[in-house]
Amino acid sequence: MLLILVGLILLSVGGLAVAVWVQMRDASRREVVERALGTNAGTQVRRTIRKGVKNEDPDSLRSKMLRKAPTVWSGNQSIKSRLIQAGYDNPAAPMAYSLMRVVALFAFPLAALFVIPKGSFFQVVVGLVAAVIVGLLLPPFILLRLVSRRQDNIRRSLPDCLDLLVVCVEAGISLDAAILRVGRDMIYVHPALASEMLIVSRKSNAGMTREEALRGLWDRTGVEEVRTLVASLVQSE
Repeated sequence: MLLILVGLILLSVGGLAVAVWVQMRDASRREVVERALGTNAGTQVRRTIRKGVKNEDPDSLRSKMLRKAPTVWSGNQSIKSRLIQAGYDNPAAPMAYSLMRVVALFAFPLAALFVIPKGSFFQVVVGLVAAVIVGLLLPPFILLRLVSRRQDNIRRSLPDCLDLLVVCVEAGISLDAAILRVGRDMIYVHPALASEMLIVSRKSNAGMTREEALRGLWDRTGVEEVRTLVASLVQSE
């Protein structure tokens, strides 16, 4: 009965985590559908720039979960920074990640109880300890791998980005307009870096100084080459 109760709790927590994850990915799916239906580029760029400006419904499921979530789940700055560098900048991302860590911490030992042979007590204890360690370390490891993969994609995208920036500036376009143009033109080829460029453009349009917006590009990516590029742009300005 105890195992059944634990299993039901884990299923409930897992379902909650899946619901939050689906909510996080819903916006990106809508954008993909709109592109497939032939939404014109100008409308798409304006919608991308304005994304996040409108107020969220306080009665929505995500808003209620964010209000009731423990602060250590939704307010951990180090986890937020890593999730942003991995490409998950949704406000519900830290809570979903924390829920997944809790599910993994209980799911692996529970699965080990059914898999480990009951030959000796020492073997069962060693197997449970190993399962707890795996459940504790696996989510951070996966997150670090996602961060590393996204940083590699951004690093490979930088040469194309620099070429387009140089062409736009030499053609007489301002730097702000060039950043917007590069983000719009690279959205299908290098979506990770293009989305970050659009965020820089959105911050500049919202009143943030160009230096702060560019330095935020380095904070959101963590790529050393981006830091060098940002330093060069700030110094040249």
